Amino acid sequence: MEEPEVISSPISEKNPTKKNIATLITLGIIFGFLVVIFAITIILINLIPVPDKLSWLLTNATFGNWLLLIGTGLLEFFFALTASIYIWKRGRNYLMTHI
Repeated sequence: MEEPEVISSPISEKNPTKKNIATLITLGIIFGFLVVIFAITIILINLIPVPDKLSWLLTNATFGNWLLLIGTGLLEFFFALTASIYIWKRGRNYLMTHI
């Protein structure tokens, strides 16, 4: 399935300020989303019931724990990447037509 082609409206070509405002708002939304995801990750890391998380990970963590942590990190990375691309494509086009 092909992605629909983005056609810029004549209004955005006449007024580049509108395009810049839509871009900045979209980047702000993406940055806020990434901050929330990062904060959730820090909170979840703090739930590990040992005082020194890094030394526990390097010395006492089993292979299953390593696998779980690596899988969770990859899942979070690709989720954030996919959501950021979606927000960039859809949100920016929406804002350019409604600002």
